[in-house]
Amino acid sequence: MEEDPGGAIITMKAKDQRENLSPSREEAMEEEAQGGNLSSSFSVAPECHREGNHHPSMEASQMTTTIFSTIVIMLLSSAIAAQSSGDVGGKPKPTDFMVGACKNVSNFSRGHNEGDKYVSQEFCISTLQSDNRSANAKNLHDLALIPVDILKERVVTAGGNVKNMLHNTKNSTSSTARHLRICELDYAATASILNFCDALMRNYQGERSAGHDDDKPLFSKLPECVDKVYEVSSYCAIALLDMPGAEALLKESHQLDMLINLSIALLAPYKDLES
Repeated sequence: MEEDPGGAIITMKAKDQRENLSPSREEAMEEEAQGGNLSSSFSVAPECHREGNHHPSMEASQMTTTIFSTIVIMLLSSAIAAQSSGDVGGKPKPTDFMVGACKNVSNFSRGHNEGDKYVSQEFCISTLQSDNRSANAKNLHDLALIPVDILKERVVTAGGNVKNMLHNTKNSTSSTARHLRICELDYAATASILNFCDALMRNYQGERSAGHDDDKPLFSKLPECVDKVYEVSSYCAIALLDMPGAEALLKESHQLDMLINLSIALLAPYKDLES
């Protein structure tokens, strides 16, 4: 078989090319390996940088968490302090004196007030709790001042509502206008008597009975004063019964009656101390 000289030459050239290419490929592999090491070193560097320095957003988050925790602790401390001091839902806790007084109020009202005019122990306690003074009350007139003060505000409001309705009444000579004028005068007189009773009760500095000549009021003067309030305010309630469309005013009048009955019942024991 004859050998092809040209094929041998080609084969030799190809071999030489492969041999010449091998070193360059090894160099390329070495460069790639070195490049990989460099990239690895560069990839680690940022991690080291992050470990050594705090990011601003992380610091802000930690500060927010600390402030929030402090606020929660302060709120819990306030709630615990309020509970230990006797505050219940923002109202003073009923004292033994208040509970006992309201029990007597309920018993008195059961014998003197009928139907929806009855003053329950729950109504008494709820009304007195609306004023923080009830927690420090030492006697009945201290407690009675609370519904009297509430009455003073409510009577002024009721009188204003009557005036507005009277102003909107087209026929000034109608029966509705007459009834409203009765209530207007009635509430004005009631407010005057309440102011007098309030001053009498605030200046009350001790008990005295009949036969003692001093400037202190008699025991009975306190409940008698509130009795007058009831007598005067009742004129409006009677007038409203005959007036159509007076449901809102009647409801308001009933609320006033309940506060008056509470005041009378709280002061009722003073009637028995005259002698």
